[in-house]
Amino acid sequence: MTDKLKIKLSSDKLEISPGKKAEITATIKNTGDIEQSYSITIDDIDPRWYTLSVTDVSLAPGNEEQITITIKPPLISSGEAKRYKAKLKVISKVDPSIAADAPIEMPVGSLLDFELSITPQRHKGKKGSYSVSITNKGKLPTTYALEAKDPYNACNYHFSQQNIEVKPGESTKVTLVVNPKEKPFRGSVEIHRFKVVVAPHGGLPYQSKVVTAELVYKPILKTMPAFLAILAIIIFASVFNGLYSMFNSIVEGGPETTYRLTLNMDGYGSITGYGDYPEGEMASIRARAAPKWEFVEWTGDIEAITNPLSSNTSILMDEDHIATANFKQKEIIPHTVYNIVLYPESPATLYYGEWVDITFDYTVELDYRSEGVDDIDIVPDAHIIPRPFTNGDLSPGYLARGYNFLGPYDTHGESRFTINPQYGQVIVDQIRFQLLNADKSIILNEFFIPTVFTFIPDESIDLEGE
Repeated sequence: MTDKLKIKLSSDKLEISPGKKAEITATIKNTGDIEQSYSITIDDIDPRWYTLSVTDVSLAPGNEEQITITIKPPLISSGEAKRYKAKLKVISKVDPSIAADAPIEMPVGSLLDFELSITPQRHKGKKGSYSVSITNKGKLPTTYALEAKDPYNACNYHFSQQNIEVKPGESTKVTLVVNPKEKPFRGSVEIHRFKVVVAPHGGLPYQSKVVTAELVYKPILKTMPAFLAILAIIIFASVFNGLYSMFNSIVEGGPETTYRLTLNMDGYGSITGYGDYPEGEMASIRARAAPKWEFVEWTGDIEAITNPLSSNTSILMDEDHIATANFKQKEIIPHTVYNIVLYPESPATLYYGEWVDITFDYTVELDYRSEGVDDIDIVPDAHIIPRPFTNGDLSPGYLARGYNFLGPYDTHGESRFTINPQYGQVIVDQIRFQLLNADKSIILNEFFIPTVFTFIPDESIDLEGE
């Protein structure tokens, strides 16, 4: 019944920056014919973002009152700019059908937002020169750190500046020169795919950005006519092999038998050890997983491999061999609770009022970028709630204390519980750790640890009389 209640905002659009306050004024007027007491709230934004000068107000008919709304998004929201829509709600406590609301549009600017690009995205030649462009779209002068890498560490990267400050609204360009570490004289065209990661100083890991590019490397003899290249290689190889065979025959009395080791890869990582080896030699082979991947096993000619489950092992070269290093992507568990300590230690027998104290360490990994895997949005804040369990359900009569709402820079949490065994003995056989997002609408992770805490009634206390 908005005809009996009116709301007027000093502005319905409020541009704000994380960590900085902004205010608007709301005028509430009782346009009815009886006195009303109103409840005032704001919906659709995090309650930690705002404060109201008053949350309850009483007005006689025809009277009005001004309320100050202070908005201050936390610095955790300093990623890319985003447009929020909140709603100021006023409801009569006397007659809930008398209610009104007013929308508030809030473009939240970013302290650290920026744009990133690279040109060209594909370069042909023995080395590549690229231009990395950074545009600061945030509210503060920001220093950016630049890093380039490829999955196999096959190239060297040189920036004209690896740390550079850019003022708000301005752009700058940094030159990147890419050189392959190995430059074969003759062979197939090699394509080196790499990425440039730019991270704002003072930002969180998820606020960094990535661009990708390619260097197409053509060996020197690739551009020669095929018959000339082949003729040159044959002549060179014949002369070299003849001299080598003659020398080898003189030293060892005969030609040496060699075998070829071919290594392949399934997944993302790098491998070393492939090539030609003398007969009977133990060739060392090594597999290194790319970030967010892990080595699983070697497959192929595993009968010749010393330990197929080891990433660093050897293979007997008694003939030509082929082996494949297998990698798998690591399971992503960004929110980790560890170093859990219980006092007293389990097992233990306690009375009601004697507490089990729980302490734990906590970390959140916000950056999950890796080759071939899309970036994953990680929720930065989490509620961590330990609770006692008995026979698969929450323990009867439990009392818990300790509130853990942890952000990305928090590293420690604690809680405690006791049990009122009013109707007999209660055994806590598990403690559940549940991790929820900021508004507790999503379970981020959940696990149980086994315990034996036996709570028994204290005969000296009349629990039923309390």
